[in-house]
Amino acid sequence: MVLATVIAVMLVCYIIINNYYPTQTQYIEQSNRITIKNTERVLCAAIWIDDGNTYVHQPTNIESGFVVCGWRHGCCFEQLKAMERKYTATIQTQGFLTSKNRFLGRAEAREFVLASGQLDSTEFGNELYSEDLY
Repeated sequence: MVLATVIAVMLVCYIIINNYYPTQTQYIEQSNRITIKNTERVLCAAIWIDDGNTYVHQPTNIESGFVVCGWRHGCCFEQLKAMERKYTATIQTQGFLTSKNRFLGRAEAREFVLASGQLDSTEFGNELYSEDLY
């Protein structure tokens, strides 16, 4: 009877230790997931239309105007067309949106993806294109 109780307690302790205290491999995997989760990455194409107005829910570094996002920049232009927005080349900036809700212009985005290790190289000179990402 005492032996059965000791075995049961040992079994419960073993289960608790294995479920609540990760092995070294599990700990490293968990740390890598946290690092990846907290790493800023370029996500998608975006176009910033600076019309001088203030809008809510815009990227953190955009004080005026609004940003539309899409898989490619052409998708963004189609959204603008569907919204029947008037825009000119002087007030629109093509770029990208990051996972930390920042808008980066094409040149800044290229520097960012190379410095962060998101990409090893780009194909189109000094600017980032969505074709470089995916």
